[in-house]
Amino acid sequence: ICVTVIAVCTANQVGHPVIGGIGVAFIYVFLAVFAFAWTPCQHLYPVEVLSFENRGKGLATLNLMNNLVKIINTYVPPVAINNIGWRFHIFYAVFDAAGIAFIHKFFVETKGRSLEEMDDIFAASNPVHASLQEAPKVKFTTQADREAIPL
Repeated sequence: ICVTVIAVCTANQVGHPVIGGIGVAFIYVFLAVFAFAWTPCQHLYPVEVLSFENRGKGLATLNLMNNLVKIINTYVPPVAINNIGWRFHIFYAVFDAAGIAFIHKFFVETKGRSLEEMDDIFAASNPVHASLQEAPKVKFTTQADREAIPL
């Protein structure tokens, strides 16, 4: 949504400084939402879904891809905006929408699951469907378990 507002404001900013200011404000809103919502998930989600044996390789691959994308995002946008202007923001809006659809379709739900339960989910024929089934209730075995603060 923020990227779409940025594209619209950038397209209509000539002669309208207030619209340009709104576009700049939405750049900061996008950056804040990205920093607090997506950035932590980039490292938390793989840790929850990768098995212990694959976690190191998975996080190394994540860091490599993350840094490659950062390099591309540092050098491509200035050239693209200089050549095609505000239309470049449409690319990001479409890419973000496609990413949301991909995550919704292919990522498994990890809420309320232990790492061992995640292994069982990935062993299922349809992991996404298996992850949407209700997680089994944890039974408390001792008084200390009942009084423990859930993490």
